[in-house]
Amino acid sequence: MRNRSRTIVFRFDASPSIGHGHAGRCLALAAALRQRCCRVVLVAAGLTGVLRARASVLGCDFHDLDSPLASTVPTLTEFERDDAERTVAICESYRIEPSWIVVDGYHFGELWHTITKSLDARLLCIDDLANRPLRCEALVDQNLVCGLERRYDGLVSASCRTFLGPKYALLAPEYAALRLNQEPKGKTKRILVSFGGADPINATEAAVNAVAELDEPDIEADVVISNGHRCFPAVQCVASRDSRINLHQPLPTLAPLLARASVAVGGAGATSWERLCMNVPSIAIPLADNQRPIALGLAAHGLAVVINPDAPDLTGRLKSALRNTLAEVCSMPPRHEPTLVDGEGAARVADHMVLSCSM
Repeated sequence: MRNRSRTIVFRFDASPSIGHGHAGRCLALAAALRQRCCRVVLVAAGLTGVLRARASVLGCDFHDLDSPLASTVPTLTEFERDDAERTVAICESYRIEPSWIVVDGYHFGELWHTITKSLDARLLCIDDLANRPLRCEALVDQNLVCGLERRYDGLVSASCRTFLGPKYALLAPEYAALRLNQEPKGKTKRILVSFGGADPINATEAAVNAVAELDEPDIEADVVISNGHRCFPAVQCVASRDSRINLHQPLPTLAPLLARASVAVGGAGATSWERLCMNVPSIAIPLADNQRPIALGLAAHGLAVVINPDAPDLTGRLKSALRNTLAEVCSMPPRHEPTLVDGEGAARVADHMVLSCSM
């Protein structure tokens, strides 16, 4: 491999069905790389709204793709081949010579990795499933799951550099900057509700109903929800009758809202590490199968109250969990001890990538 300039290509997708987790992780790493004077090229489908705005602020280059799993591609194997060839074609057409390709998505496997090797770039995979071979030079799995240190044995080469666990959580730089400058959590009773870009079980509506049923006049709730969400009209109706509930459109980062939150309610994916970084007690609901192992790890280590999405009366269980968590927060003295997530994970990974560019 010849020496390259600091050009990094990212390949990921976002959509209402797969959410914004892959995009969020990639943009966090992209921010760290931009801080290190790297050129960042995003090859993505569904990079719209606040995601695109954030990428623009970072100074990234864009190459938009069509819907990632189009019906014209009948099998996953054909999709992988087609997508990898399109990615290579974009790089060759625009004379992009990457030193690294970063890929984040469960539909990118060994075939995709093999085809893109023609670009003579190192490959970094961001993953949390450990369910397929990954032909890469570096791997990031930021999650806390059982058997983490051995779960990629036989799936990556012995020479692959692995970044495993929440120490390497890929968070936007705002989290590291704000985590040490927050109000003590016991001073306020402020609830943050945010389920990211995908909410297939309408957990947002259940959480808002739970807040409305709390007989505590001194609480406030910040609810992040797109007006395109199917339960937005119902949520808006509840908020219009309850002055304690404030609605927000999706934001480039949750860090400012988390900095003033007493408790947060959300999924059990990437935002789990954002909440932990900001030392905010959380109530987590796994919204997809890939979030269930993460939820088990959070519960096992006492890092979140985890609610089973399949059990009945989600609103009632959220109401009970909120009441109990708020009472615990208000009775605890302020805490300033180090947390499991310090917000520097993206910087650690970016440092490794930049160093290798000159090797």
